[in-house]
Amino acid sequence: MATSTLLKLGPFTFSIEAAAFNQLQRAWSFTWSEQKRLGTIPQLQYTGEGQ
Repeated sequence: MATSTLLKLGPFTFSIEAAAFNQLQRAWSFTWSEQKRLGTIPQLQYTGEGQ
């Protein structure tokens, strides 16, 4: 009997029969700092991951 893999998390495999979900989301946030420059528009500098 063959199973379809739904999700793998490290060594754990979840098949369609074992786990199901309605929605999967991933959200990232990053922080950027404005760096002023003489005679031109400011630039953004990456300062790390957000909350």
